[in-house]
Amino acid sequence: MHRKHHGTDGLNTISLVTQVLGSSIVTLVVALRFVVKFSLRMPWVGEDVLCIVAWILYNVHNACAIVYTYIQGPTTTHMTPDEMATKSKVFYATSLVFSPMILSIKLTILYVLTRLFHRFQRVYIVYIFEVLLTLYYIAILVAKVFICNPISAYWAVVHPRWNEQCRDRRGVIIADSSVSVATDLAILGFSAALTWPLRMGRTQKLSVIAVLGAGSAAVGFSLYRLVLVLGFAMGEQMRLILRILMSDTAEGGIGLICACLPTLKKLVEVVVGKHHAEKQEDARSDQGPIISSEHTLPALNTIPSSVSRVS
Repeated sequence: MHRKHHGTDGLNTISLVTQVLGSSIVTLVVALRFVVKFSLRMPWVGEDVLCIVAWILYNVHNACAIVYTYIQGPTTTHMTPDEMATKSKVFYATSLVFSPMILSIKLTILYVLTRLFHRFQRVYIVYIFEVLLTLYYIAILVAKVFICNPISAYWAVVHPRWNEQCRDRRGVIIADSSVSVATDLAILGFSAALTWPLRMGRTQKLSVIAVLGAGSAAVGFSLYRLVLVLGFAMGEQMRLILRILMSDTAEGGIGLICACLPTLKKLVEVVVGKHHAEKQEDARSDQGPIISSEHTLPALNTIPSSVSRVS
């Protein structure tokens, strides 16, 4: 199909690069995570399964975003009804994938917290938070699936009774984005609350908090997505939707990478420990051979026992 140019080629290119680069980097990090687990013979835990699920959903989301990017027309005025319907179908599918993707990423990070701090009494708060978070995302997913009655009305954007058949799509996305921001901040708060009472140096505490709460680094993109969604209108703002999809990719990618950091940290510790051991070995070899008491040379004035017996 011949492609039309409406001044969005630059944004389309940025979107394509974002999706491809995000999937490539995340796939590399996730693969490295499991290479480390197999190499160090680390046991499989629940967070590993969640990480795989999140990785699959992340790539499905990015694939949908790429398809959305390269359907013709930046606005409804430049598109045929069939193109508008196809674009709306793809966005509908992408929005459905986003919720379980973000949920699995956040649960992966929270699972790390509960596994590391399971002996602490306050960890039950994290368990409660996990349950509430799961219930919320199930509810928001159901709301997204049945946002229109019938469901096909979602992509029938030219239907004169669209407002009567569908709920407020903008409101659902705003609720989704708002909770995403709040949960990112909550994960950082849990990391700090559980780590700070530990008996370790302040630098070590900050390091642990940085690793465990690193998933909240995506809060910047969550806020950016929320700002974009607040300006979201029906159908005609295709450029805005592209930016929302790119922020989803960035947020999910950062979260997934940070969920892998505790495992990758073990690789760094092994490499650093091996390097330190090699340096100590080199230092000992530079000092020359160490002569033990068993190999001490006899004194020059000592008369061998055989000679004394002859005399």
